[in-house]
Amino acid sequence: MVAICVALFFGLLPRLEAYAKLQIGSQVSAAIAPQNEKLDGIGVKVAQINGKLEIYDPMLLDDWRDQLKQSARLSPQEFKSSLGELSNTVTAARDAEIAADPLLVGPIGRRVFDLAVLHDVTHYEIHDKADSSHPKAFA
Repeated sequence: MVAICVALFFGLLPRLEAYAKLQIGSQVSAAIAPQNEKLDGIGVKVAQINGKLEIYDPMLLDDWRDQLKQSARLSPQEFKSSLGELSNTVTAARDAEIAADPLLVGPIGRRVFDLAVLHDVTHYEIHDKADSSHPKAFA
């Protein structure tokens, strides 16, 4: 009789384990379903935002190009006072991995160098990352 009970127990044990795993899996899936839906919704919203931001890329390129051209035409005193804004423009373009036409940034670089020489700046770095073949290059 004991042998029959042991045989039944070991025969039923795999089925009981499978049933328990199925029940636990179903409960876990049901519990995380709302969070999964929220995450899916966030992914859709991020994609929509990225699509909207891509619309502004050409406008930003034009704005950066205009700011650089305008900086090149400023008087020395105006140029010196606009260096902060120019730095922000160049940093934003660099962070967006936008290359500038050397013909556009060359005169500005010379003016910055001239200011550095005028004010006896002894340490500076020039990073030449301009690549006019870059797909986002602005001329």
